[in-house]
Amino acid sequence: MRPALDPAPPWKSKLKRPKSSVEDDLSQPWVCEETDPFTPRIRYFDFPKTRMPSHIKTYDGSEDPEDHLKIFQSAAKTERWAMPTWCHMFNSTLTGNARVWFDDLPKETIDRYDGLKETHHRKLPQQKKMHF
Repeated sequence: MRPALDPAPPWKSKLKRPKSSVEDDLSQPWVCEETDPFTPRIRYFDFPKTRMPSHIKTYDGSEDPEDHLKIFQSAAKTERWAMPTWCHMFNSTLTGNARVWFDDLPKETIDRYDGLKETHHRKLPQQKKMHF
């Protein structure tokens, strides 16, 4: 008597998997749960895939902050970003001392770009360009 053949080879069998929760859905964007100065409405804003324009450089705090702000704001207006996107994109331009400044801001105190800009003006060391 021949043994009964399995209708599907083991490598083709489909394992029954439990339904995954939203947390386990790896296709969803992941949000790092780090503490940052953004309020939840800014931190968790679901903005569309956005790229930084190539002419926007990083800012480390050693040059004129006003110059960096003006270039960044001009690009943000041209790109027509939503306000929370302005916050996230501006944050991504910061390096060095400017990154340290941002990371030291109190938790959940930035609720809009204007607040971030104002804090930037008041607290970041001002390095003005020399005029000839």
